[in-house]
Order: sequence, then structure tokens, then C-alpha cells
Amino acid sequence: MVVLRHSERKDRVDPSWPTSQDSKDWPHDTPITQKGVELAKSVAEELVDVHSKANFVAIACSPYLRCIQTAAEVAKLLNLPVLIDQEMGEVRDRGFPKEARAHRSASQLKEITDALGIRVINCVQDGGFKLFGREPQWGETLEIAKQRFVVRIDEYIEQSTLTRSNFIVVTHADAVAALLVMLERGGADVQSMDFCARVIAQRRVKPSSVEENGVYAAQWSVECKAMNAAIYKDEKLAKYMEGLHLDNCVETQEMVAKRKEVRSKTDGLFDQTLQVLTTKTPSDNNKEDRGTSAKSTE
Repeated sequence: MVVLRHSERKDRVDPSWPTSQDSKDWPHDTPITQKGVELAKSVAEELVDVHSKANFVAIACSPYLRCIQTAAEVAKLLNLPVLIDQEMGEVRDRGFPKEARAHRSASQLKEITDALGIRVINCVQDGGFKLFGREPQWGETLEIAKQRFVVRIDEYIEQSTLTRSNFIVVTHADAVAALLVMLERGGADVQSMDFCARVIAQRRVKPSSVEENGVYAAQWSVECKAMNAAIYKDEKLAKYMEGLHLDNCVETQEMVAKRKEVRSKTDGLFDQTLQVLTTKTPSDNNKEDRGTSAKSTE
């Protein structure tokens, strides 16, 4: 699995951005810069080798423009479809407008991805995409958002285990940090993170293996790039830290179970889409006409 932060966002480097019409319309949904496009392309080139071993089947992407534009460069080079998952979206804290949408609408996302030339596998209804996942609740804290990220990524890892398929997730800094902490068994302290920071994680899964405490209890080989993260491996505290981590895994599994009980309107469609996606061969996916989307079956 690869979990990738979006590329360089325009509002962080362009002093004229706050006065632009786009900023007034979408103050929290900035595009990436041209430098950001080039950075995303370079990361995509790096992932070519990873893809040759992992055989990724899709890119799961936050609905924010900066993530869509970053995912587009990876999708085009690796020839992968994209699925838009609002559950991987930005922290929806009180800094966001409560009533207004924080990112582009479903129809605008359709127009944007068509213009980018990428194939999105969300179904289309009334001219726009039906986004997968549950919309983040307004006013959530950073801690609650990190739990949301970890629970949702758990779903992709479970799908990988069941289908022997792998995913790239394009999301936000807090999601990347939350995942790294879980995979490093609580022994990671992320101090800073660059644009396009990424976690590349792998593990070996035995056929029909039972994961009593969930996917995060497993031992993962983890590589992180473009971030400053201290990884602690204290032998004296190892037993204590492992106990804390397993307790955290149990709590996470409880949240995973609770999430599965509260189904969103698109969860069934999400399951169907992944089932179809992961039963196709790589050659089947390559034959798909880029830029097309599935029609709603509802």
C-alpha cells in the first residue's frame, strides 16, 4: 500500500491567491501549483517500480482538488483508475464553513477529471459523481479525523487481503501521519512533512490467515519519504509499547465494526465497484477507455 499526501498547494506559495475569484469561491479547496504538478509526476515515476511488484488496481482519492490533481499524474503514468472517497477528505474542523461545501461539487469534479483525462470509477448520477464513503462531520477534532482515516484505510487493507490486490491512497498530511503511527506500532513521531510525503508499506499475508486484532496488529515493513519522522525502537520499553499498540488495535477494530454497522448510501455500491475492479486482470483494466465512468445502477 502507498498512502500519498497531495502535492504543493497554491495558497501556500502564491501571495496573489487570496484575492483570486477561485479563492473566494473555494477558500479551502486550492489547486496545486505547476511545481506541484512536476513533483507529482516525479513521484509517479518513482512508483512505476513499486507498481511492477505491487500491481496496484486503483487510486483511492480525497475529493479535494489538490488531491485529484496529484492523483491524476500518478493515474496517467501508471494507467490506473481513480475512485473518489470523501472519507479520505480533509479534517472538517470548525475552521470550515458549516453550511457550505469544503470542496468542489460532484458535477464540478466530473468536469475536472474529464479535463485531466483520467478514468474515475464512481458512478455518475445527474451529471456528477456519487462520492464513496461518509461525509466527514463538521466540527470534528483532529483526533477524531485521524481515527476516521485509520478506520477507512483499514477497509482498503482488508480489501487488499481478500482480493490480493493493492491500492494507492492520495489524501492529506494528517492521514499520512496517522497511518505511519499505526504501522510503526505507536513508535513514530512525525515532526514535519513535505508535499507528496508518502508511506510505502508492505507485508506478507498467509492464505486464509485470521487477523485477531486487525490489520494494524500485523508486522509491516514501512518506508516513509519526504517527511521528518522519529521512529522509536527502545528495547526496554518494547513490551510496554507493544501492549499499548495492541490495545489501540482492539479499539480500532471496535471503530471498524461500528463503521460497518452504520452503512452509508454508497457503501453497497462501493463494495460492488471494488469487487468488479479486483476481479479484472491488469490487461482488462488497460483496455478500459480512459475518461469514461460507470453509470449509476440505482
